[in-house]
Amino acid sequence: IIVGAAVLNGLAVTGKAIDAVKLVVSGAGAAALACVELLVDLGLPIHNIWLTDLAGVVYQGRTELMDPDKARYAQPTEARTLSEVIEGADIFLGLSAGGVLKPEMVTKMAARPLVFALANPTPEILPELAKAARPDAIVATGRTDYPNQVNNVLCFPFLFRGALDAGATTITRGMEIAAVRAIAQLAREESDDMVASAYGSGELRFGPDYLIPKPFDPRLIVRIAPAVAKAAADDGVALRPVSDYEAYRQKLQQFVYHSGTLMKPVFAAARRVEVAQRSRLIFAEGEDERVLRAAQILVDEKIAQPVLVGRPEVIAQRLERYGLRLKQGEHYSVVNTENDPRYREYWEDYRQLRARDGVTAQFAKLEMRRRTTLIGAMLLRKGEGDGLICGTGSTTARHLKFIDQVIGRRAGARAYAAMNALILPDRQLFLVDTHVNLDPSAEELAEITRMAAQTIRRFGIEPKAALLSHSNFGTHDDASARKMRDNPGPAARAGAGAGGGWRDARRRRARRIPAAGRPAGKHAARLRQPAGAAQSRCRQHRLQPAEDRRRQQHRHRPDPARLLGTGEHPHPLDHRAPHRQRRRTHRAGSAGTAPSGLSLSTLEIPACLIPPPHRLPAAAAASVFCASCARSTAGLASGAP
Repeated sequence: IIVGAAVLNGLAVTGKAIDAVKLVVSGAGAAALACVELLVDLGLPIHNIWLTDLAGVVYQGRTELMDPDKARYAQPTEARTLSEVIEGADIFLGLSAGGVLKPEMVTKMAARPLVFALANPTPEILPELAKAARPDAIVATGRTDYPNQVNNVLCFPFLFRGALDAGATTITRGMEIAAVRAIAQLAREESDDMVASAYGSGELRFGPDYLIPKPFDPRLIVRIAPAVAKAAADDGVALRPVSDYEAYRQKLQQFVYHSGTLMKPVFAAARRVEVAQRSRLIFAEGEDERVLRAAQILVDEKIAQPVLVGRPEVIAQRLERYGLRLKQGEHYSVVNTENDPRYREYWEDYRQLRARDGVTAQFAKLEMRRRTTLIGAMLLRKGEGDGLICGTGSTTARHLKFIDQVIGRRAGARAYAAMNALILPDRQLFLVDTHVNLDPSAEELAEITRMAAQTIRRFGIEPKAALLSHSNFGTHDDASARKMRDNPGPAARAGAGAGGGWRDARRRRARRIPAAGRPAGKHAARLRQPAGAAQSRCRQHRLQPAEDRRRQQHRHRPDPARLLGTGEHPHPLDHRAPHRQRRRTHRAGSAGTAPSGLSLSTLEIPACLIPPPHRLPAAAAASVFCASCARSTAGLASGAP
C-alpha cells in the first residue's frame, strides 16, 4: 500500500503515466509480488513488469525457483541479468538484498527515474550513490535517516481502524486501493505544523523528497480510516456501514487532537454559517508560519475568513515555500503594512484617541506602520473584522497595551484577564489569570471569576470555581492567603459554583466564636492553636537539629482511630483523612491560656476526628479544640456538648 502511494506520487512529480512506464523489480518473494499485484490493479500493465530474483530474470520457459505467482510475470526475453533489463526502466523496486543495484545500472535508466531501494538495513543502493550517478533520480528507502521512508506504519493502524469501525468481514482490494489513494492525496497537501515541528523543518512540501506523508502526521487516521470504511461499504463487506462520514471524521480527530471535544461545539456553530456571513478573523502576525498554517485550516474547515496583516509579497512567498494552497482574494484578504489606502484614516484616528497621552501625529504615523497589533485593533474598532489574534511573538503586556488604547474594556469592567485551557483525559481545566494581573484585588478576583464562568459556559460546560492560594487551609495567614480565602462570597454571587467556599465560611464562623469558646492570646488566635504552645516551643535549643525537634513534638501523637465515633460527620469535607495532630503541654494555672474545662492538656485535632461526646470517658478532664473550624468541646466532664 505504501509502495503504491509512493509510485503514484512519484509518477505525478515526474509527469509520467502509470500505464506507460517500465518497472524492474529486484526480488520475487511475498512482499515483492504483493506490491506488484497492487500496482497492476492501480493500472500498471503486466507486460511492462520485469522480475528478477536469485536465479536472474523471470523469463518464459524458466524452471529454476519458479512458481505460479512468478510465472504470471515471465517475459519472452533473452535477457538474464538485472543489468540487462534495467536499461530504459522508469521505476526500480528493490525488495531483495543490499548493494544489488550498482551506480552504473542507474545510469541506464530512463529520465527522472524512480529508485525504490527498500531492503533493510542496507538498501539495494544508497541514496547518495544513486544521486551521484543520476542527479535527476527520485530515491525512496525503508530507512528513517533518508527522505521518502516507505514504512508500513503509515497504513496498518488506520486501515484496520476503518475496517473494524465498519465491521468489515475481510480486507478487499478496493479497501487497499482506497488507503493508497488517501495516503497519496495527503502527501500532496501542505504538511501539518506538528509534523514540521517534529521533523525540524517547515518546508515539507510535495516533491522529489516528500512523496509520502511522515509517520507522525496526525491527519493519517482522519484520511485513511474513513476512506477504508467507505470502500468496505461499497464492496459489500461492511456489517456496520458508517452513515455519517463527517461525524465519523470528527470522532477520529479526538484520538489525535484532544482539543476536539472542547472546540467541537464552537466549530460546529461556525460551519453552519453561510460563506458570505462567516466571521472575519484578523491575524496581526500574518507573515508567521504558524499563522499561515492556521489560516489554511480555517479555510479548509470552513470556520472563518482570515484577514492577514503583513506584506503581500512576503505572505505569497511563504505560502509557496510551505506548500499551502491559499490564494489572496479567494481564501484570504491582506492588510498591507507598507501601502494601504486606509493608512491616513487610521493614524489620524489613533492620534485623536491618544492625543491626551502624548501621541503626536508623527508618532502615530510611525506606530501605525510598525505595530501590527495596533493595526489589527484599529481594524476591529472600525468594524473590518470580528476577532483578533495577536501575540505570537513578544510578551502579553506589549500587545495588550494597544488593545487597551484602541478598544478598551467594556462598560463596568475593572480588569483584563487571560485564561488558559488544559485538555485532560477526563475533563477540561481552565486557569485564570495566567498572564495579565500580578496581584489583583479581591474585587478584581471576583470579576475575573465571573468573566471566566461566562466564557466557560460558551463551551457548554457548567463551571465550578476554586480560588487557590499558597496557603488555602490557614497554615499561613498573610495577605495573599486571606484575599483568596475571603473571596468566594463575591465569586459565588458572580454565578460560579465555589469549590473552596467552605473554608471561608468556616473561617468566618471562627471569628464569631465568643472569647470563652476559643483560645485566648494574640499569638494563639493568629495561629489557631492553644496559647502557651509557642512558649513551650521557644524553649527548644536553637542549635538542636530540626529533625530531633520534630520527633520530640510528635512523639506522643494520639491514635485517630481511637477517637473516631459514629454518628453524623461534623467536618464539611466528610472524610476521615489522617490530619496532623499536635499535643500541647501547658503550665497549670496560666492565666487566660485555655477555654473553660481545660485542666492539664489540650488535644488539638481536626473537626472530622472529634467524636460525639458520649464516646469520650465521662471523667475526661480535657477540652478538644479543632484547629480547622475553631470549635471547642469544653466541659466534657460535665456532659455538656
